[in-house]
Amino acid sequence: MLDMSRRIRSLALRAASIAVFVCTVNVAIAKERHLEQLRVALISRTARCATCHTSNDKKDWEGAGLNIYGKRLSEVSPGDALADRIALLEHGPGSTDAGAEAARKKQDQDIDGDGVPNWVEILARANPADPKNKPAPERIERVERVVTCNICHTQTHLPGKQGLEANPHNAFGLLLSETTRDKKDAASGSGPDRHRAAERVPILKRIELTRKKKPKGGKATYWEKLRLMRLPADDDDNPSKESLMSFRKRAAQQRSKKKRDPTRGMVAPAHNNDGFLQDCTALD
Repeated sequence: MLDMSRRIRSLALRAASIAVFVCTVNVAIAKERHLEQLRVALISRTARCATCHTSNDKKDWEGAGLNIYGKRLSEVSPGDALADRIALLEHGPGSTDAGAEAARKKQDQDIDGDGVPNWVEILARANPADPKNKPAPERIERVERVVTCNICHTQTHLPGKQGLEANPHNAFGLLLSETTRDKKDAASGSGPDRHRAAERVPILKRIELTRKKKPKGGKATYWEKLRLMRLPADDDDNPSKESLMSFRKRAAQQRSKKKRDPTRGMVAPAHNNDGFLQDCTALD
């Protein structure tokens, strides 16, 4: 009877350990997927026609003039949405990839081989297909420092902690963790129920729903700070008044059908914001 009791306790402890491990893995996977999707959303808004095409000239990009980045992007999973193809190109080798496959995926992350990842070059407003068009070191550092899990978390993978305790939210992350599309959920106050309701909303939709929210005492919204490569929840990391006004002017211009610059962003008849980018069509 004693042996049976010990076996039951042992099985219970093992099951609890597995549950904690699965929960931790799920949080980590969700966190990485959220960052990946947000990164693609930023890419889709920052890219120019010349990011994928041989120039910004409409006559060229309406034809077959793709540069090496555009050609590789067109080859990766061509049946998938553009959003998924960008994410796949930037994802890099997986844990099961080896040899030539791992080398190819690693090469895909830096198409022009200049040592700077495609996504960093795009967000730093350089050309990922031109090794001579490399961002300044301080611009690279700025992009790599901002576009991380620290957008929503104060720290990640804290030792001895599990789940959200290992990845505590900052002010922006906490806001997103309670953002829902349902007025009843939004009025229910904070707590586990509201968090669970928010988890059912895609991360880009939650960012869209909070696009007008500002940090306490801040002049720029969380989203404006992120677009200007500033940490959303860092009260000391703010854009200048001039850059904020310039961004707002450009955003207003892009919302106008008559005034928008067709060479900015990836919104064009050939490739609308498809896939998961449909969740944030009203961000700018």
